[in-house]
Amino acid sequence: MVQSSKDGTRLNRRGAFRVGVSSPARIKNPSPDMPREVMVRDISLTGFSVSDRKGELSLSSGDILSVYWEDFGHILDLTGRVVRTEEQEGVKIYGLEICNVCKDLSSYISKRKDDATSASSFLLLHAHYSK
Repeated sequence: MVQSSKDGTRLNRRGAFRVGVSSPARIKNPSPDMPREVMVRDISLTGFSVSDRKGELSLSSGDILSVYWEDFGHILDLTGRVVRTEEQEGVKIYGLEICNVCKDLSSYISKRKDDATSASSFLLLHAHYSK
C-alpha cells in the first residue's frame, strides 16, 4: 500500500474499462466543411476517442460530435462532448464524454473485450508452441 500526504495526478482519465476499436465511423449531420468520417480509436461506458488523420475536423472543448458505426453485429450511435484534444504525429485526437444512451454499448464493449482476450491467448499459445 502506498500512502502520501499530497494528492497525486490521475493518469487514467476514464472512469470505466476501455477497449480498442479502430473502426471508421460516419459523422451524423456534418456541416459542409466537416469530414464525413472519423476513426473511433477506443471506447468505454463513459467515453470514446476519435482521430482525424486528414486534419479536417476542428473541434474545441465543449463541442458536440455525433457518430455511428456498425461492428460485431452491433449498431453504435453515440453523441459525445469534447473533453480533450491533442495531436500525435500530425493526427488530431479528440476525447469525448458520452452524452446519450446507446442500448448496444455495454454488449459491444464486452464483445470487444472477449475478442481481444481471445486474440491475446491465441498469440501467447502460438508463441509457446512455435519455439
